Amino acid sequence: MSFNQLSVKDLKTIVNNFFQELINAEKGKNSSLAFIKYPIPKNFLPIKEKTYQEISVGGSIIKSKTIINKKTVKKKMEKINHPFLTKKDLFEVIKKHINNKIKFTILNFAFPLKPILRENLLDGKLIKATKEHQLKDLIGKFVGEELEKYFYQKERKNIKITVVNDVILLLLQSIRKNSPPLFLIAGVVGTGTNFGFFLDEKIAINLESGNFDKFPLSKTGLIIDKNSKNPGEQLFEKEVAGAYLYQHYNLITKRNIKSTKELSQLAKEGDLIAQKLINRSASLIACQIAGIYRFKKLKNPNLKPKLIIEGSLFKRGWQYEKTVKNTLKML
Repeated sequence: MSFNQLSVKDLKTIVNNFFQELINAEKGKNSSLAFIKYPIPKNFLPIKEKTYQEISVGGSIIKSKTIINKKTVKKKMEKINHPFLTKKDLFEVIKKHINNKIKFTILNFAFPLKPILRENLLDGKLIKATKEHQLKDLIGKFVGEELEKYFYQKERKNIKITVVNDVILLLLQSIRKNSPPLFLIAGVVGTGTNFGFFLDEKIAINLESGNFDKFPLSKTGLIIDKNSKNPGEQLFEKEVAGAYLYQHYNLITKRNIKSTKELSQLAKEGDLIAQKLINRSASLIACQIAGIYRFKKLKNPNLKPKLIIEGSLFKRGWQYEKTVKNTLKML
């Protein structure tokens, strides 16, 4: 199967398309971007809580850490081996990470949520599952509230849980003093992909940018989408993210590698197909960043955007961060 590279003209067209999707989404017009508005709570953590947990659930990894007086004292990480079909699958994995002595937990949840303030704590109604997870009986329900009920019914534990989308948590954790830094853009590029930013001093935006669809899908991307659990959705994510990138390689080469980590290693060893796939992914990510830059500058021409990106693919993918930066300079 042939591999199609994107030209500079293609990339600039994608930037324009993404920028227009941002404009449409803000105005409430039809857009592939969710543009979910998060109210910024006055106190992200309960004022009295000096000891708490943070549990991060991504597409392929769950991590937990205990924080005492702003210092991390305990860390744990576990690979997610099977997609979550139901909320019980998710909650059972989370249960293994809960510290019984701690009464407050932040759940960093890498899925699209409709936010609500519940007792001045953020919670989120699950809009849909992504990254091949399904969570059929949790869609449309408030994740934190359901999790609190689960622990009380099963364990008789009273735990307060605030649930925040991953890019929103990156933004909220960046707040120093009283007002959010409007210049900040947050992204996650790992198993999945997403971006967000502060719209103003009261609202943060979760784009769910993995659902962006105004770009040329590759031949392998079309096949991966057709065989996925959610055909027609998360098209950008299926083209660039770690959950899918190695599948493109397998379709092109007829090999059977098991992960994008393995793909990155092949790229380091000089495999040209692996290198081209990772470069294409990084270039497409740069297009979204450039589109957000343009949107932010439209709002405030004097603004100097600053980017914070987390995620295994961005941090450890072969020349990934370098390619994103070089593509941004070119664009």
